This record gives sequence, structure tokens and C-alpha cells, in this order.
Amino acid sequence: MKKYTLLLLPFLMLGACSEDEDEDESKTTYNTCKITESNETPEGQRLNDLNQCWTTTATSNKDTMFAWCKEKVEDYCSATYTILGCADGIKYQISDDGCN
Repeated sequence: MKKYTLLLLPFLMLGACSEDEDEDESKTTYNTCKITESNETPEGQRLNDLNQCWTTTATSNKDTMFAWCKEKVEDYCSATYTILGCADGIKYQISDDGCN
């Protein structure tokens, strides 16, 4: 009986570690969307782009937050660059940092 117990013990310990990692990952939340890079011209417009930041209610769902952030950036681009939009000249990221 002891042999079986010893063989099961490592598997139980691995299961406990996996659960802890999943718990830690689910604690990560996102509430901020920021433009982090702009290749738009003129330079003054690039600086304006880099000052764009939006916040929302915190969520742990990364996909939902990316979709929300993409929508915000696209809305900003449509309003700011009325003819061509932002094309590929804008990069953005999500975080939990807030807008400073």
C-alpha cells in the first residue's frame, strides 16, 4: 500500500502547483488601453497619439480587453485621421497601470 501512496504523491503535488498557477493568472486584471507607438506625421501628431489613453472597469479577460482597446484606438484613428485612418502606424497595449 505504501508504494501506491508514494507514487500518487508526486502527481497530487503537481496538480496543486497547477491550480496555484491558474489562480495567479486569473488575478491579473486589465483596465487601461494606451497607444504606445505612432509612426504618423507630423511629429506633433505623433506626440498627440502617444498621449491617448482610456480606462474601463477592470477585467481578467485579456481577449475582451484587447477587443475593447482595439475599438477605442480605431475610433480615435477614425476621428483624428479622417481620410486614411491610422493604417499600420499605431501600436497599443493593455495594462492595469491606469492613465497618468
